Amino acid sequence: MRPIVRSSGDSADVCETAEREAELIALVRAGDTAAYAELVRTYQDRVFGLCFRMCRNASDAEDLAQEAFVRAYHSLASFDGRARFYTWLFRIAVNVSISERRRAARRPLRLATDLAGSDGTDNSAAGMLQQDEDCGPRAEDHAMRKEQTEIVLAALAELDEEQRCIVTLRDMQSLGYDEIAEVMDIPIGTVKSRLHRARLALRRRLSPLFD
Repeated sequence: MRPIVRSSGDSADVCETAEREAELIALVRAGDTAAYAELVRTYQDRVFGLCFRMCRNASDAEDLAQEAFVRAYHSLASFDGRARFYTWLFRIAVNVSISERRRAARRPLRLATDLAGSDGTDNSAAGMLQQDEDCGPRAEDHAMRKEQTEIVLAALAELDEEQRCIVTLRDMQSLGYDEIAEVMDIPIGTVKSRLHRARLALRRRLSPLFD
């Protein structure tokens, strides 16, 4: 089976991706587990990254990503195709992560600094983390990067669930406004206003890092 490659904007590629996903979903519904394995391979890194930034622990994120894929598999019969498959999958991952966070609310959060694959922009937290990855190997730089990373993660964790989710989807997963609207089941205008407020809240918490 040929892998799915998400398009960066070409409409023909988007159509091909959607057709391939529809084909795989039909195969899964017919009992072809290999077809679902292809869907998992396509999105496992992004789902893990989403869960990681929601819970801030790599081990927990692996468990949450696995649970999200299991839930998606068992719920695939209810997927009607009105949303795109990956946004439907991300919604499941978000819900799983939020549920776990609520269960673990009284437990202290464990820091994790493995952020490989983050592709942030501008002054967002992801942008700072990408700069972190691009720094030199000197020991003093490493110590500073580790400290800055922990500050960013701590600031992100202080946001409420909705704000943390929307910043993660936009600035760390690079989803478009329409895609975020599907994941969170809200209008695009609401996405933009909530994202603006979330970025302001994050910037306030990160201001000591910029000073």
